[in-house]
Amino acid sequence: MSTPISFRKLQAFGISNDFSKVTRVVTVDYQDLVNQLKKNQVIVKNLYVGINASDVNFTNGKYIADIKPPFDVGFEALGQIVAVGADIPKERIGSFIIYTQYGAFSEYCPVVLKAAIPVPSAKPEFLGLLTSGLTASIALTETGRMTSKETVLVTAAAGGAGQIAVQLAKLAGNHVIGTCSSDDKVAMLKGLGCDRVINYKKEDFKEVMKREYPQGSLAIRGRLIVIGTLSSYTSEGGMQGDKVDTLKLLGTSRTVAGFFLPNYSRLFGQHMQQMIGLLNQNKLKVLLDQDKTRRKGMKEYQREFIEFALANDVLKFGSFQLKSGRVSPYFFNAGLFNSGKTLGAIGKFYAAALEDVAFDYDVLFGPAYKGVPLVCATALALSTHFNKDAPFSFNRKEKKDHGEGGNIVGTPLKGKVVVVDDVITAGTAINESIEIIRQNHAQLTGVLVAVDRAEIAPDGSGKSAIQAIEEKQQVKIRAIITMDHIMEYMQEKGTFEAELALMKEYKAQYGIKQ
Repeated sequence: MSTPISFRKLQAFGISNDFSKVTRVVTVDYQDLVNQLKKNQVIVKNLYVGINASDVNFTNGKYIADIKPPFDVGFEALGQIVAVGADIPKERIGSFIIYTQYGAFSEYCPVVLKAAIPVPSAKPEFLGLLTSGLTASIALTETGRMTSKETVLVTAAAGGAGQIAVQLAKLAGNHVIGTCSSDDKVAMLKGLGCDRVINYKKEDFKEVMKREYPQGSLAIRGRLIVIGTLSSYTSEGGMQGDKVDTLKLLGTSRTVAGFFLPNYSRLFGQHMQQMIGLLNQNKLKVLLDQDKTRRKGMKEYQREFIEFALANDVLKFGSFQLKSGRVSPYFFNAGLFNSGKTLGAIGKFYAAALEDVAFDYDVLFGPAYKGVPLVCATALALSTHFNKDAPFSFNRKEKKDHGEGGNIVGTPLKGKVVVVDDVITAGTAINESIEIIRQNHAQLTGVLVAVDRAEIAPDGSGKSAIQAIEEKQQVKIRAIITMDHIMEYMQEKGTFEAELALMKEYKAQYGIKQ
């Protein structure tokens, strides 16, 4: 990946629990970050950051006494190491970590490597195991002294820590009660194994507990763990607590204990590895809200892909005569990804896009000829960067009548198949691939290409070639980037004013209707 000139981060310019009011995005020099890197630190390119209720406590000055604006915000992220300090082996570059540190809401962040937790890939679920998962796991075992055959009540059970707590309590062999505020959350918690879910908007919590659990919300020798007071975080006075009647605790041997995650840092590694093991065994789930995790606009890998294409003259701006007769203000020549270095990079971009679009597949297929190196590079990148062993195959143009025979090389086409190719113009190659997949009694579930020009075909249909194939074949086709991404990048840079004006004119004339 190319070294950035600058990067963006979020800073607070005032003290308040109104997070959006006191924070704004700033652009800073990347070289300054490199120059200030300490020997025991690494530079992490953040791929995902965690948004927590406690973020508003930090901007409200509750965690660091007398903090003075401006200051960096955010405190948990998952990212890839892109540079290392003098005491860190260069072999760590390219590996993934999760970490908790003030200032995590940044595209790049310096992190003390010893304080980070290594993870096998950039799977976003790992980030859900950090603050939320560690809070649930350590609080239940250390503070709550949870055993088995107990009754565990989890309030706000649909939240980040609540979801994990419900599952860990069930895995330990307990009866679990969860509270939430909507029917959707009720269904979600039941799916996670919660034995009794109380929607307190529809049911009276006290009446349910009195009727179904006569021992009470906090039984004799019961343990109450306080991990926060979320409802007060955005109130006028900010974070507030409750008063505890110690006499009521005395006669019942009940325990009320506070839990603050940073006090248990020595246990992070142990509990994280246990949860990663459960996640890999499908015994623990980290639920992602797909609508919210996929932001509108360009993703970082798409921005890097455009920069890489420009650096290698694959993407050019100017005046280009197309086969259709149109004069295009830009041209993308995927044939120039023609070296080991560029092929390795393009494989990583395809792999990142494949993870992003979340196609369901058993086999990746690269149609001859251009799709052959692309599918190989993509499978290799999935293994190297995402810890996924993806079977792949490709076809010969002519059937082989000796040796293993046939026209398919690699994994047999079976189950769900995703096609990896460079571009779609008239759609001839993709239609041939679809026929090959059907002849092998497999199911096409998606197509991934490098670029979608998103312009209407010259046939007068008003649709692009991709739209026509999607409609005819009932298949989803996605691209690493579209014309809109290229224009967004040009807008961001602010150095392509004349070229961007021509792009807008071209889109207005030939662009598809979204």
